[in-house]
Amino acid sequence: MLRTNRRPRLPEAIGAAGRWITARVGTGDGRPPGLHFGSAGIAWALYEAGRTLDDDRLTARGLEIATALPAASPNPDVTHGTAGVGMALLHLGRRAGREDLLRRAGESADVLVRSVEDGPDGLIWATPAAFESRLAGGRYYGFAHGTAGVATFLLATGRPDCVELARQAGEMLLATATLADGVALWGSGPGDETTAPYWCHGSSGISSFSPDCTPSPATTGSTSWPGCRPGPSWRTRGAGCSASATG
Repeated sequence: MLRTNRRPRLPEAIGAAGRWITARVGTGDGRPPGLHFGSAGIAWALYEAGRTLDDDRLTARGLEIATALPAASPNPDVTHGTAGVGMALLHLGRRAGREDLLRRAGESADVLVRSVEDGPDGLIWATPAAFESRLAGGRYYGFAHGTAGVATFLLATGRPDCVELARQAGEMLLATATLADGVALWGSGPGDETTAPYWCHGSSGISSFSPDCTPSPATTGSTSWPGCRPGPSWRTRGAGCSASATG
């Protein structure tokens, strides 16, 4: 919960933003369901705004939107699709004590478990080529659109099958990293040049997953992340989100 006691104008701003969002949500504008560009993020934001302000109308609206979310989307990712929906359902289900939302988060996880592909480099998720999206047909490593983000959600469920998939995803990311002067770098996806240090497609986003999924040699026989740090955006060229996300 956000602390507002040292920022006396912040509750007013949060309330104004919450009312503005509430007045515009649900207008049938084709919004995707995901967390960063869709309805799942709206549900999360309104619920937390309501908890911060003790405003039952905002919390109720957030939960109402969450209840209406589809459990899955053709896009598996965090920002637009299934993993982001699952994150929101899991968070709100736990925060509000809503078993129905937790069950639907499990449905999101089920879809991702079934749709994972075993590619030449290891486990990865793809957006179907026929899906109407600029991401159609893409296979990515990063947090926003790829394996790191999907695996973060699966890990958070705590389900043994999901945790195992997340571990395998971490192994794949380990195997595909390029190390240069102690810096771990990745391409956007399989076969791509290693030039992406950012949150969407590179080191920053992937590393936000990896510390939570470092395998233990004592229990798995696997190696851990080899003392690397995410590459700062000014060290390499790249495509994707900028230094504000990398920081």
